[in-house]
Amino acid sequence: MAASTPGPVRELPPEVARKIAAGEVIDRPGAIVRELLDNAVDAGAENIIVEIEEGGVKKVRVADDGAGMTREDIEHCARPHATSKISQDADLLNISTLGFRGEALASIAAVSRLTITSARDGAAWRLCASVAGGHSVERANLSQGTIAQSEDLFEDVPARRHFLKRAASEGAVCRQVFVEKAIPRPDIAFQFISEGALKLDLPAGQTPQERLVDALQAQIDPRFLFQTQGADPAGAWRFSLILGDPEVFRQDRKFILIYVNGRKIAEFALIQAIEYGASGFFPNGAHPVAALFLEVDPSLVDFNIHPAKKEARFKDIAPIHRSISGAVRQFFHHAAVRGALNPIGPSRASVHETGADPLFPAREGAPESRGFFYQDSFLRGELPHAPAFQPQGPVPPADFPVPPAPGASQSPGSFRRDRDFRYLGTAFGVFIIVERGETLFLIDHHAAHERILYDQFIASQGQRQTLLIPYVIETANRDEDDYLESLKTALFDAGFEMTNCGSGRWEAATAPVLWNGGEEDLREALLQKRLNPEEVLARCAAACACKQAVKEGDVLGAETACFIAEQTLAMENPRCPHGRPLYAALPRDDLYRAVKRT
Repeated sequence: MAASTPGPVRELPPEVARKIAAGEVIDRPGAIVRELLDNAVDAGAENIIVEIEEGGVKKVRVADDGAGMTREDIEHCARPHATSKISQDADLLNISTLGFRGEALASIAAVSRLTITSARDGAAWRLCASVAGGHSVERANLSQGTIAQSEDLFEDVPARRHFLKRAASEGAVCRQVFVEKAIPRPDIAFQFISEGALKLDLPAGQTPQERLVDALQAQIDPRFLFQTQGADPAGAWRFSLILGDPEVFRQDRKFILIYVNGRKIAEFALIQAIEYGASGFFPNGAHPVAALFLEVDPSLVDFNIHPAKKEARFKDIAPIHRSISGAVRQFFHHAAVRGALNPIGPSRASVHETGADPLFPAREGAPESRGFFYQDSFLRGELPHAPAFQPQGPVPPADFPVPPAPGASQSPGSFRRDRDFRYLGTAFGVFIIVERGETLFLIDHHAAHERILYDQFIASQGQRQTLLIPYVIETANRDEDDYLESLKTALFDAGFEMTNCGSGRWEAATAPVLWNGGEEDLREALLQKRLNPEEVLARCAAACACKQAVKEGDVLGAETACFIAEQTLAMENPRCPHGRPLYAALPRDDLYRAVKRT
């Protein structure tokens, strides 16, 4: 086919150019809801009402009681690049509002019929704006605030309307945007109305936990949500973090929410920080419930990289990452200790939202309405905490049980004076069975041995081995050089002696004694995944422990089994590095009830 002859270069008509530009900002009704809500929050509103019809295609209406606009403001507000948020390029380095581009209202007017009514200082005005009809301003009747209404989205762009989904799907997106904007502002009252029916009513003055549960309509008892905080000593950033107790988790990351300076963004590094901090406290494949509210000095974060402001670029995210993961790890560690110390606690509270029995919250696999799973105290190993026990050395392999002390019995039922439990034997090639007090313990010997080895590996942190051939890591830019430079001390403490050879070349002369990875593994962990040294070692330790631990079907001698049991029952956090519980505890009373014994 012959190539067509290009036409002459010409300037597009203004209305065509505006429609093309609007396509970057307004791609569906949810985008209109997003932009109008940002304006309402920036106006200092205390009450905001969002109303949609036909999924927002027919109408999106946002009413607020904020500061409002003067006649001069309303005449210019829907013009391209008109904004009250910034006035010069230097202001982009100090953005403190949700909106700032000056594109939203002009883009909405380019693809729909936009009407804005606003009042300030006792005078109200109405703007009617559209691509075809131009802009007109007239007097209106409104006591306070602003009402912005978009009608007939893409009426003049049928090709774009063709790609919209059904009204129910678009309405669900509008609702999701509404929820995302309402969560970080529990001080503001929000209402969401769809097809004339009130769907969400979020009053002002809620706690962050209450706002999160109500906005998401999550089947979570608020008593399972806690708040922790952290900050940069120099004042460059601070964060508040809502975390669900280990009692509640999901099989996806849907309820790991990241907010930076009031905006919900997709930032993998911050999601990773939360997940790393929670690793070892949840079963395989499970994820915590968390909402991060991070406030960063505007000069250290750039939101001007995405038309919808869904992404951000940080000047240095590494210290934020470390602080968040540390706070999450500390929270779940204390939660695990609290669970082990309190056999009767919040875990026994009613979880009536799931429809489960009040005494036994739904376990994984049980019917539940929104993907939440609750672990009961049976699975969490909630029992009186044993005295601290210091391991005397590594647990020998299953094939070579430790010889018993002179005169000690190798038979099941043996009870040494220096142990507070009685060893009864093994079952199914998996469980070590011991009796302590009035509780029977079924200990998963692989998970328990894995945890013991993991703790020993972590304790060896800092011990290093010299590499015969140093690892070479090549960086792509100055940012990666700066990142590795900031980690040099921490890497050395962990066992990696790194040298900057210049021109983007780094060499590691040593590695931790437990390291079983290679040069590519280290490069990926540091530059692609941006893991801190503790994370690198923790993942390595977990992998090594899993490989070396006894496996299902291995035969254990009595002393080896007792050794594993003794250390397991003394652990503050009775979970393997991958989050599985190490044992199940069966109280005598429960067993009596099971056989109808009184």
